[in-house]
Amino acid sequence: MRTLAPYLHPAFQAAVLLLGLWAQGSLPSPRPADAGEDARAFDAVLRAMRLPRTSDDEKRARQAAVQRALHGAAEVPLRVMRRVVDVLKMLPDLARTGNPNAVSDVAVGALLAYAAAHGALHNVRINLASIKDETFAAKLRADAEALGEEAARLRDATMTAVRERM
Repeated sequence: MRTLAPYLHPAFQAAVLLLGLWAQGSLPSPRPADAGEDARAFDAVLRAMRLPRTSDDEKRARQAAVQRALHGAAEVPLRVMRRVVDVLKMLPDLARTGNPNAVSDVAVGALLAYAAAHGALHNVRINLASIKDETFAAKLRADAEALGEEAARLRDATMTAVRERM
């Protein structure tokens, strides 16, 4: 564990910084429930896939249940992306005006938030691949891709502000 300490330290500092900002009311409330919501959405997909499919009626009912569950499974990480982008929106200004001794922590926070956004983007994509409703899928895909691009833009803006401050 000691060999990991130098690498974990900046991430820990960034997490503490972000939690401190949240505690002051400067950031949107974190949602640890999102992880549980994501797990429940995935469980719903698994339950639907286990439904019986011997008769034509059972097959139709199972397919409808799977599609409903996949819709939910795609919407949860999209909501996570929205929250993460809300956090990323605050970081460029924080890098420019916050404590100069913590500017590197803001950089790490931006990188972690970007990673969270793109992890959620991949979860949206994987669920959309199985959704048959093309209108629904196209809307969520467009929203997710736009949020992914915004996350990248905000990460870059934060990193620029950090470099200018150092």
